Amino acid sequence: MKKRSFLVPLLLCLVMLLSVIPVYGAPVNSITLTDQEISNLKVKFNSEGVPKDKQVLLIQKIKNGELIDSMNSEKLKALPEDFFSLTNIDSEKKYVFPDGSYCKISAIDIIPENEQKLLDAIGDKKAVDKLINNNKKSEQMVQASGSYTYTKWIQYDFNATGGGFTCDYTTASDINTGRSVINYVDDEMTWAVGGQTNSETLKTPRPAQIGTSPAQASLRWRFVAMGGAGSFYYGFTWNLLYEKTWIS
Repeated sequence: MKKRSFLVPLLLCLVMLLSVIPVYGAPVNSITLTDQEISNLKVKFNSEGVPKDKQVLLIQKIKNGELIDSMNSEKLKALPEDFFSLTNIDSEKKYVFPDGSYCKISAIDIIPENEQKLLDAIGDKKAVDKLINNNKKSEQMVQASGSYTYTKWIQYDFNATGGGFTCDYTTASDINTGRSVINYVDDEMTWAVGGQTNSETLKTPRPAQIGTSPAQASLRWRFVAMGGAGSFYYGFTWNLLYEKTWIS
């Protein structure tokens, strides 16, 4: 599953985010949104449970060319220290800012029982069906070594753009049981509200844990804002150390 953008372009004012490097772009004073763009923007907000009054606030900020909180580097400092840590039990974390915008990370087992969770995260039924059909043997398996193997959908939603991929990995509970390994990564997918994504790259810079250095898989993609107003690079790295996982 490769490059795709299944949300209608809506925003124009993207600048610095976590793990985001702006390539070019000019400050925006104000933005004119069509009725259709506003409607589609509300669909996005509704899918994330943003209250109606916050939707009005966010849309007005966008029209004014202001940064919503999830795009503001100063506001991002409010994220809790442990926000980026994920356990096998806590498959999703979401931080909602005062203005209603958010950052969300997910690690979801790709099994039929999680179809709705995957649909809520990805928002595309065909994509979810393909993931489940391709990973019907992805249930957790207890191995003789005491390690576990998982196939999960790893996702980071930056509010205006997001990305995810399938990651199959085996954990090692401690130093006595060996090292954790990323077996494979696949199915990279990116999306955007306010432009389109392209040039996505999925890599495993360190497929296996080396000592206390975690195994790593990383996804990077390029976002091009509506009308060519700016080009930005986004990305995140999935880290695996023994049974501990986190995103950086």
